[in-house]
Amino acid sequence: MKRTLRKIKSKIKTIVEKLLKKCGLYQAYSKKKRDHYYSIGIRKVMRIYNRKLDSYDKDCYQHRILVVGYLGRPKKKFFYRRLYFLKKEWQDTEIVMLDEVTFASNYLGVYGYNVLKMPSFNEGLKFCHVDAEEMKREIEEKQYLQNAIQNEILRGMDRDDAEKSIYLKYLYYKKAVEKIQPDYIMLWNKFSSEHSVMDNICKEKNIKVIYIEYGLLPGTFCLEELGQMGESVPAVCPEDFKKQSVTEDELKEAEAIWEYLRTSGINRNTQINDDIVGKVSCQIKKDRPIILYAGNYDFDCGIVPYTEDARKYHSPNFESSHDAMLYLADLAKRNDWNLIYKPHPIMVRKTEIANIPENVIYVPEGNLNDLIDYSDLVVTLMSQTAYVSCIRNTATLMLGYNQLKNKGCVYEAYSLESIESEIKTAIENGFTELQRNNFKIHIAQLCKYYLFDGSTETDEKHFGRDEKELGNYIRGHLS
Repeated sequence: MKRTLRKIKSKIKTIVEKLLKKCGLYQAYSKKKRDHYYSIGIRKVMRIYNRKLDSYDKDCYQHRILVVGYLGRPKKKFFYRRLYFLKKEWQDTEIVMLDEVTFASNYLGVYGYNVLKMPSFNEGLKFCHVDAEEMKREIEEKQYLQNAIQNEILRGMDRDDAEKSIYLKYLYYKKAVEKIQPDYIMLWNKFSSEHSVMDNICKEKNIKVIYIEYGLLPGTFCLEELGQMGESVPAVCPEDFKKQSVTEDELKEAEAIWEYLRTSGINRNTQINDDIVGKVSCQIKKDRPIILYAGNYDFDCGIVPYTEDARKYHSPNFESSHDAMLYLADLAKRNDWNLIYKPHPIMVRKTEIANIPENVIYVPEGNLNDLIDYSDLVVTLMSQTAYVSCIRNTATLMLGYNQLKNKGCVYEAYSLESIESEIKTAIENGFTELQRNNFKIHIAQLCKYYLFDGSTETDEKHFGRDEKELGNYIRGHLS
């Protein structure tokens, strides 16, 4: 009987949709239907989130760790699998996952975590209500809310929606922190607009933050107390990091890791075989140097908005990847260099194609390894492409700061006046033997002191600190 009714409903639905399409009303109907289901979904998520927090008993465990980020993605499974095996041994500690992938499959629940689903406010703003006066007051009082709003506006959101979205996230983060009262928070990517809000809430409440991110070497991940990229320990204290000792055996292992990464071509993002070199070569001026400029995901790397901290810790001269490209394009024209511009994959849709100079070869997508191998020099602000370039034995020039700062592995130009001369030096000398040796030492130091093993069972090689060291690190930061 039920099956028959379902069939009848399905047939009626099909007939109605066909009639609406004939009348030109299907698009409006489809949008209204989508909004209806979305409003039900987001309100359900909000109810569950609030109910879980309102009933949360922090006294059930001696220690609590709150992990925040877009966690319910299969790509991050390696991380919460490792935490799962650790937390089974820690009967006095609860790990709460605040997952911002609202409607994704609940991979986290499979491992028995206490999961809070963050409502997706960006898409569901019209279904959410706030106290307008209170929102205005909070935004005026807190500079970090203003910065986060500016980040969202530069991404393309209008001001009213940006203010409402950031304010709602602020309220939800604040409630989670106050109810759970964690020993510390593990935050995946410090620089997104919403995570900068959570970071500052923690500072206000004197709660320690451990920053999580994929590692500098493919197959690893990183936990950081100080910050990320230009704010990290290796970047802020480069001389101290360089002094950390490594043995001859560890240097030999670093060489083997380097060779494995180079020959396997593994990358944080899957690379497709698309003959990008063949497509680009027809635009190249023969017998002239080839420079590859790799852009950043500007909105999530600490330079949007471009504040004094952005200048100090990330990009001393350029407000965006596009600005740096325009400067390099002028130098390339003056010196008759070939300049290839490959933006970060997520930034492709934001790239101002109409404002790219004619002498720049724009490559929105393509195999990064092949492009690097084809180039004489790779230039970037602070992209981790710099590590891929070094792995592939290609000269690299940094215009901004990341963990390679002052390690002797790359060329560095942190003033406008020095960029042209450094490019000429890099083209002439290439990736030098001294830089190669320094990079080998750097790999050994990263694997021993900084990175954790993020490989899976199917990976051929495992490197970085192991699960035991990860457990010691996490436990060591509990109050």
